[in-house]
Amino acid sequence: MDYPKSVPSIGLVDGKFVDENPLTGTPGSLIPSQWGNSITDEVLNVVSGAGLTPSEEDNTQLRVAINQLVQSSVIPAASKAEAEAGTDNVKRMTPLRVFQAIAKVVGQATEAVLGWAKVATQAQTDAGEDDATMVTPKKLRMGVVWNFGANGYLALPSWLGGVIIQWGQQTAQVGTAIAANAYPFPMAFPNQIFRIIGDRASEMQNSNNPSTAHYFTANTINWSVTHVRASGSVAIPFVYLAIGR
Repeated sequence: MDYPKSVPSIGLVDGKFVDENPLTGTPGSLIPSQWGNSITDEVLNVVSGAGLTPSEEDNTQLRVAINQLVQSSVIPAASKAEAEAGTDNVKRMTPLRVFQAIAKVVGQATEAVLGWAKVATQAQTDAGEDDATMVTPKKLRMGVVWNFGANGYLALPSWLGGVIIQWGQQTAQVGTAIAANAYPFPMAFPNQIFRIIGDRASEMQNSNNPSTAHYFTANTINWSVTHVRASGSVAIPFVYLAIGR
């Protein structure tokens, strides 16, 4: 809608209607019937469209009609009961109603009920007592390391006690004087060593009657073998298996 600017001699001043001025003899603006009827019909269409009866005395009907039309176009929000029922397909869902609808059908997961659960902390995984949280692969994998070489190790995760198994082989020159050779573990035991056992991998001599005496000791960083022979000097490989944490 706009002013009837295209009508010749309408008498608009600065694009708007003006009144007649008897003192100066200036005529007022002319309002064509077509334009007057059009703008009146446009206003009445809004009033009637809102379900109101047009009234000459009521100058608030256009505002009331617009408010009612706007309000009628707003989709009503679902109630908590409607959100939880999940049957209404017309009303809108607020974030709160969405949460309430999900919470209604999804609860704490159990062995018998499908649901949701929190992720267990590493402390809960290690303790092995909580039965209401989920353990992720990362938590299960925490602390597991290995090296499957000739000198290697397998370190179990903390929730399995953090046990570490190490193995290896070193060759020492064994003679008639008691001597000890120390070697580092492939990885240091962080806390303690429980036991080390070892033996000769081979006597490396022609005699079928080994004549070497030896024993193994260890701390968290190194293992050592103390050895002596009845005669001669031979390079002998020693192997060990150590357990700690």
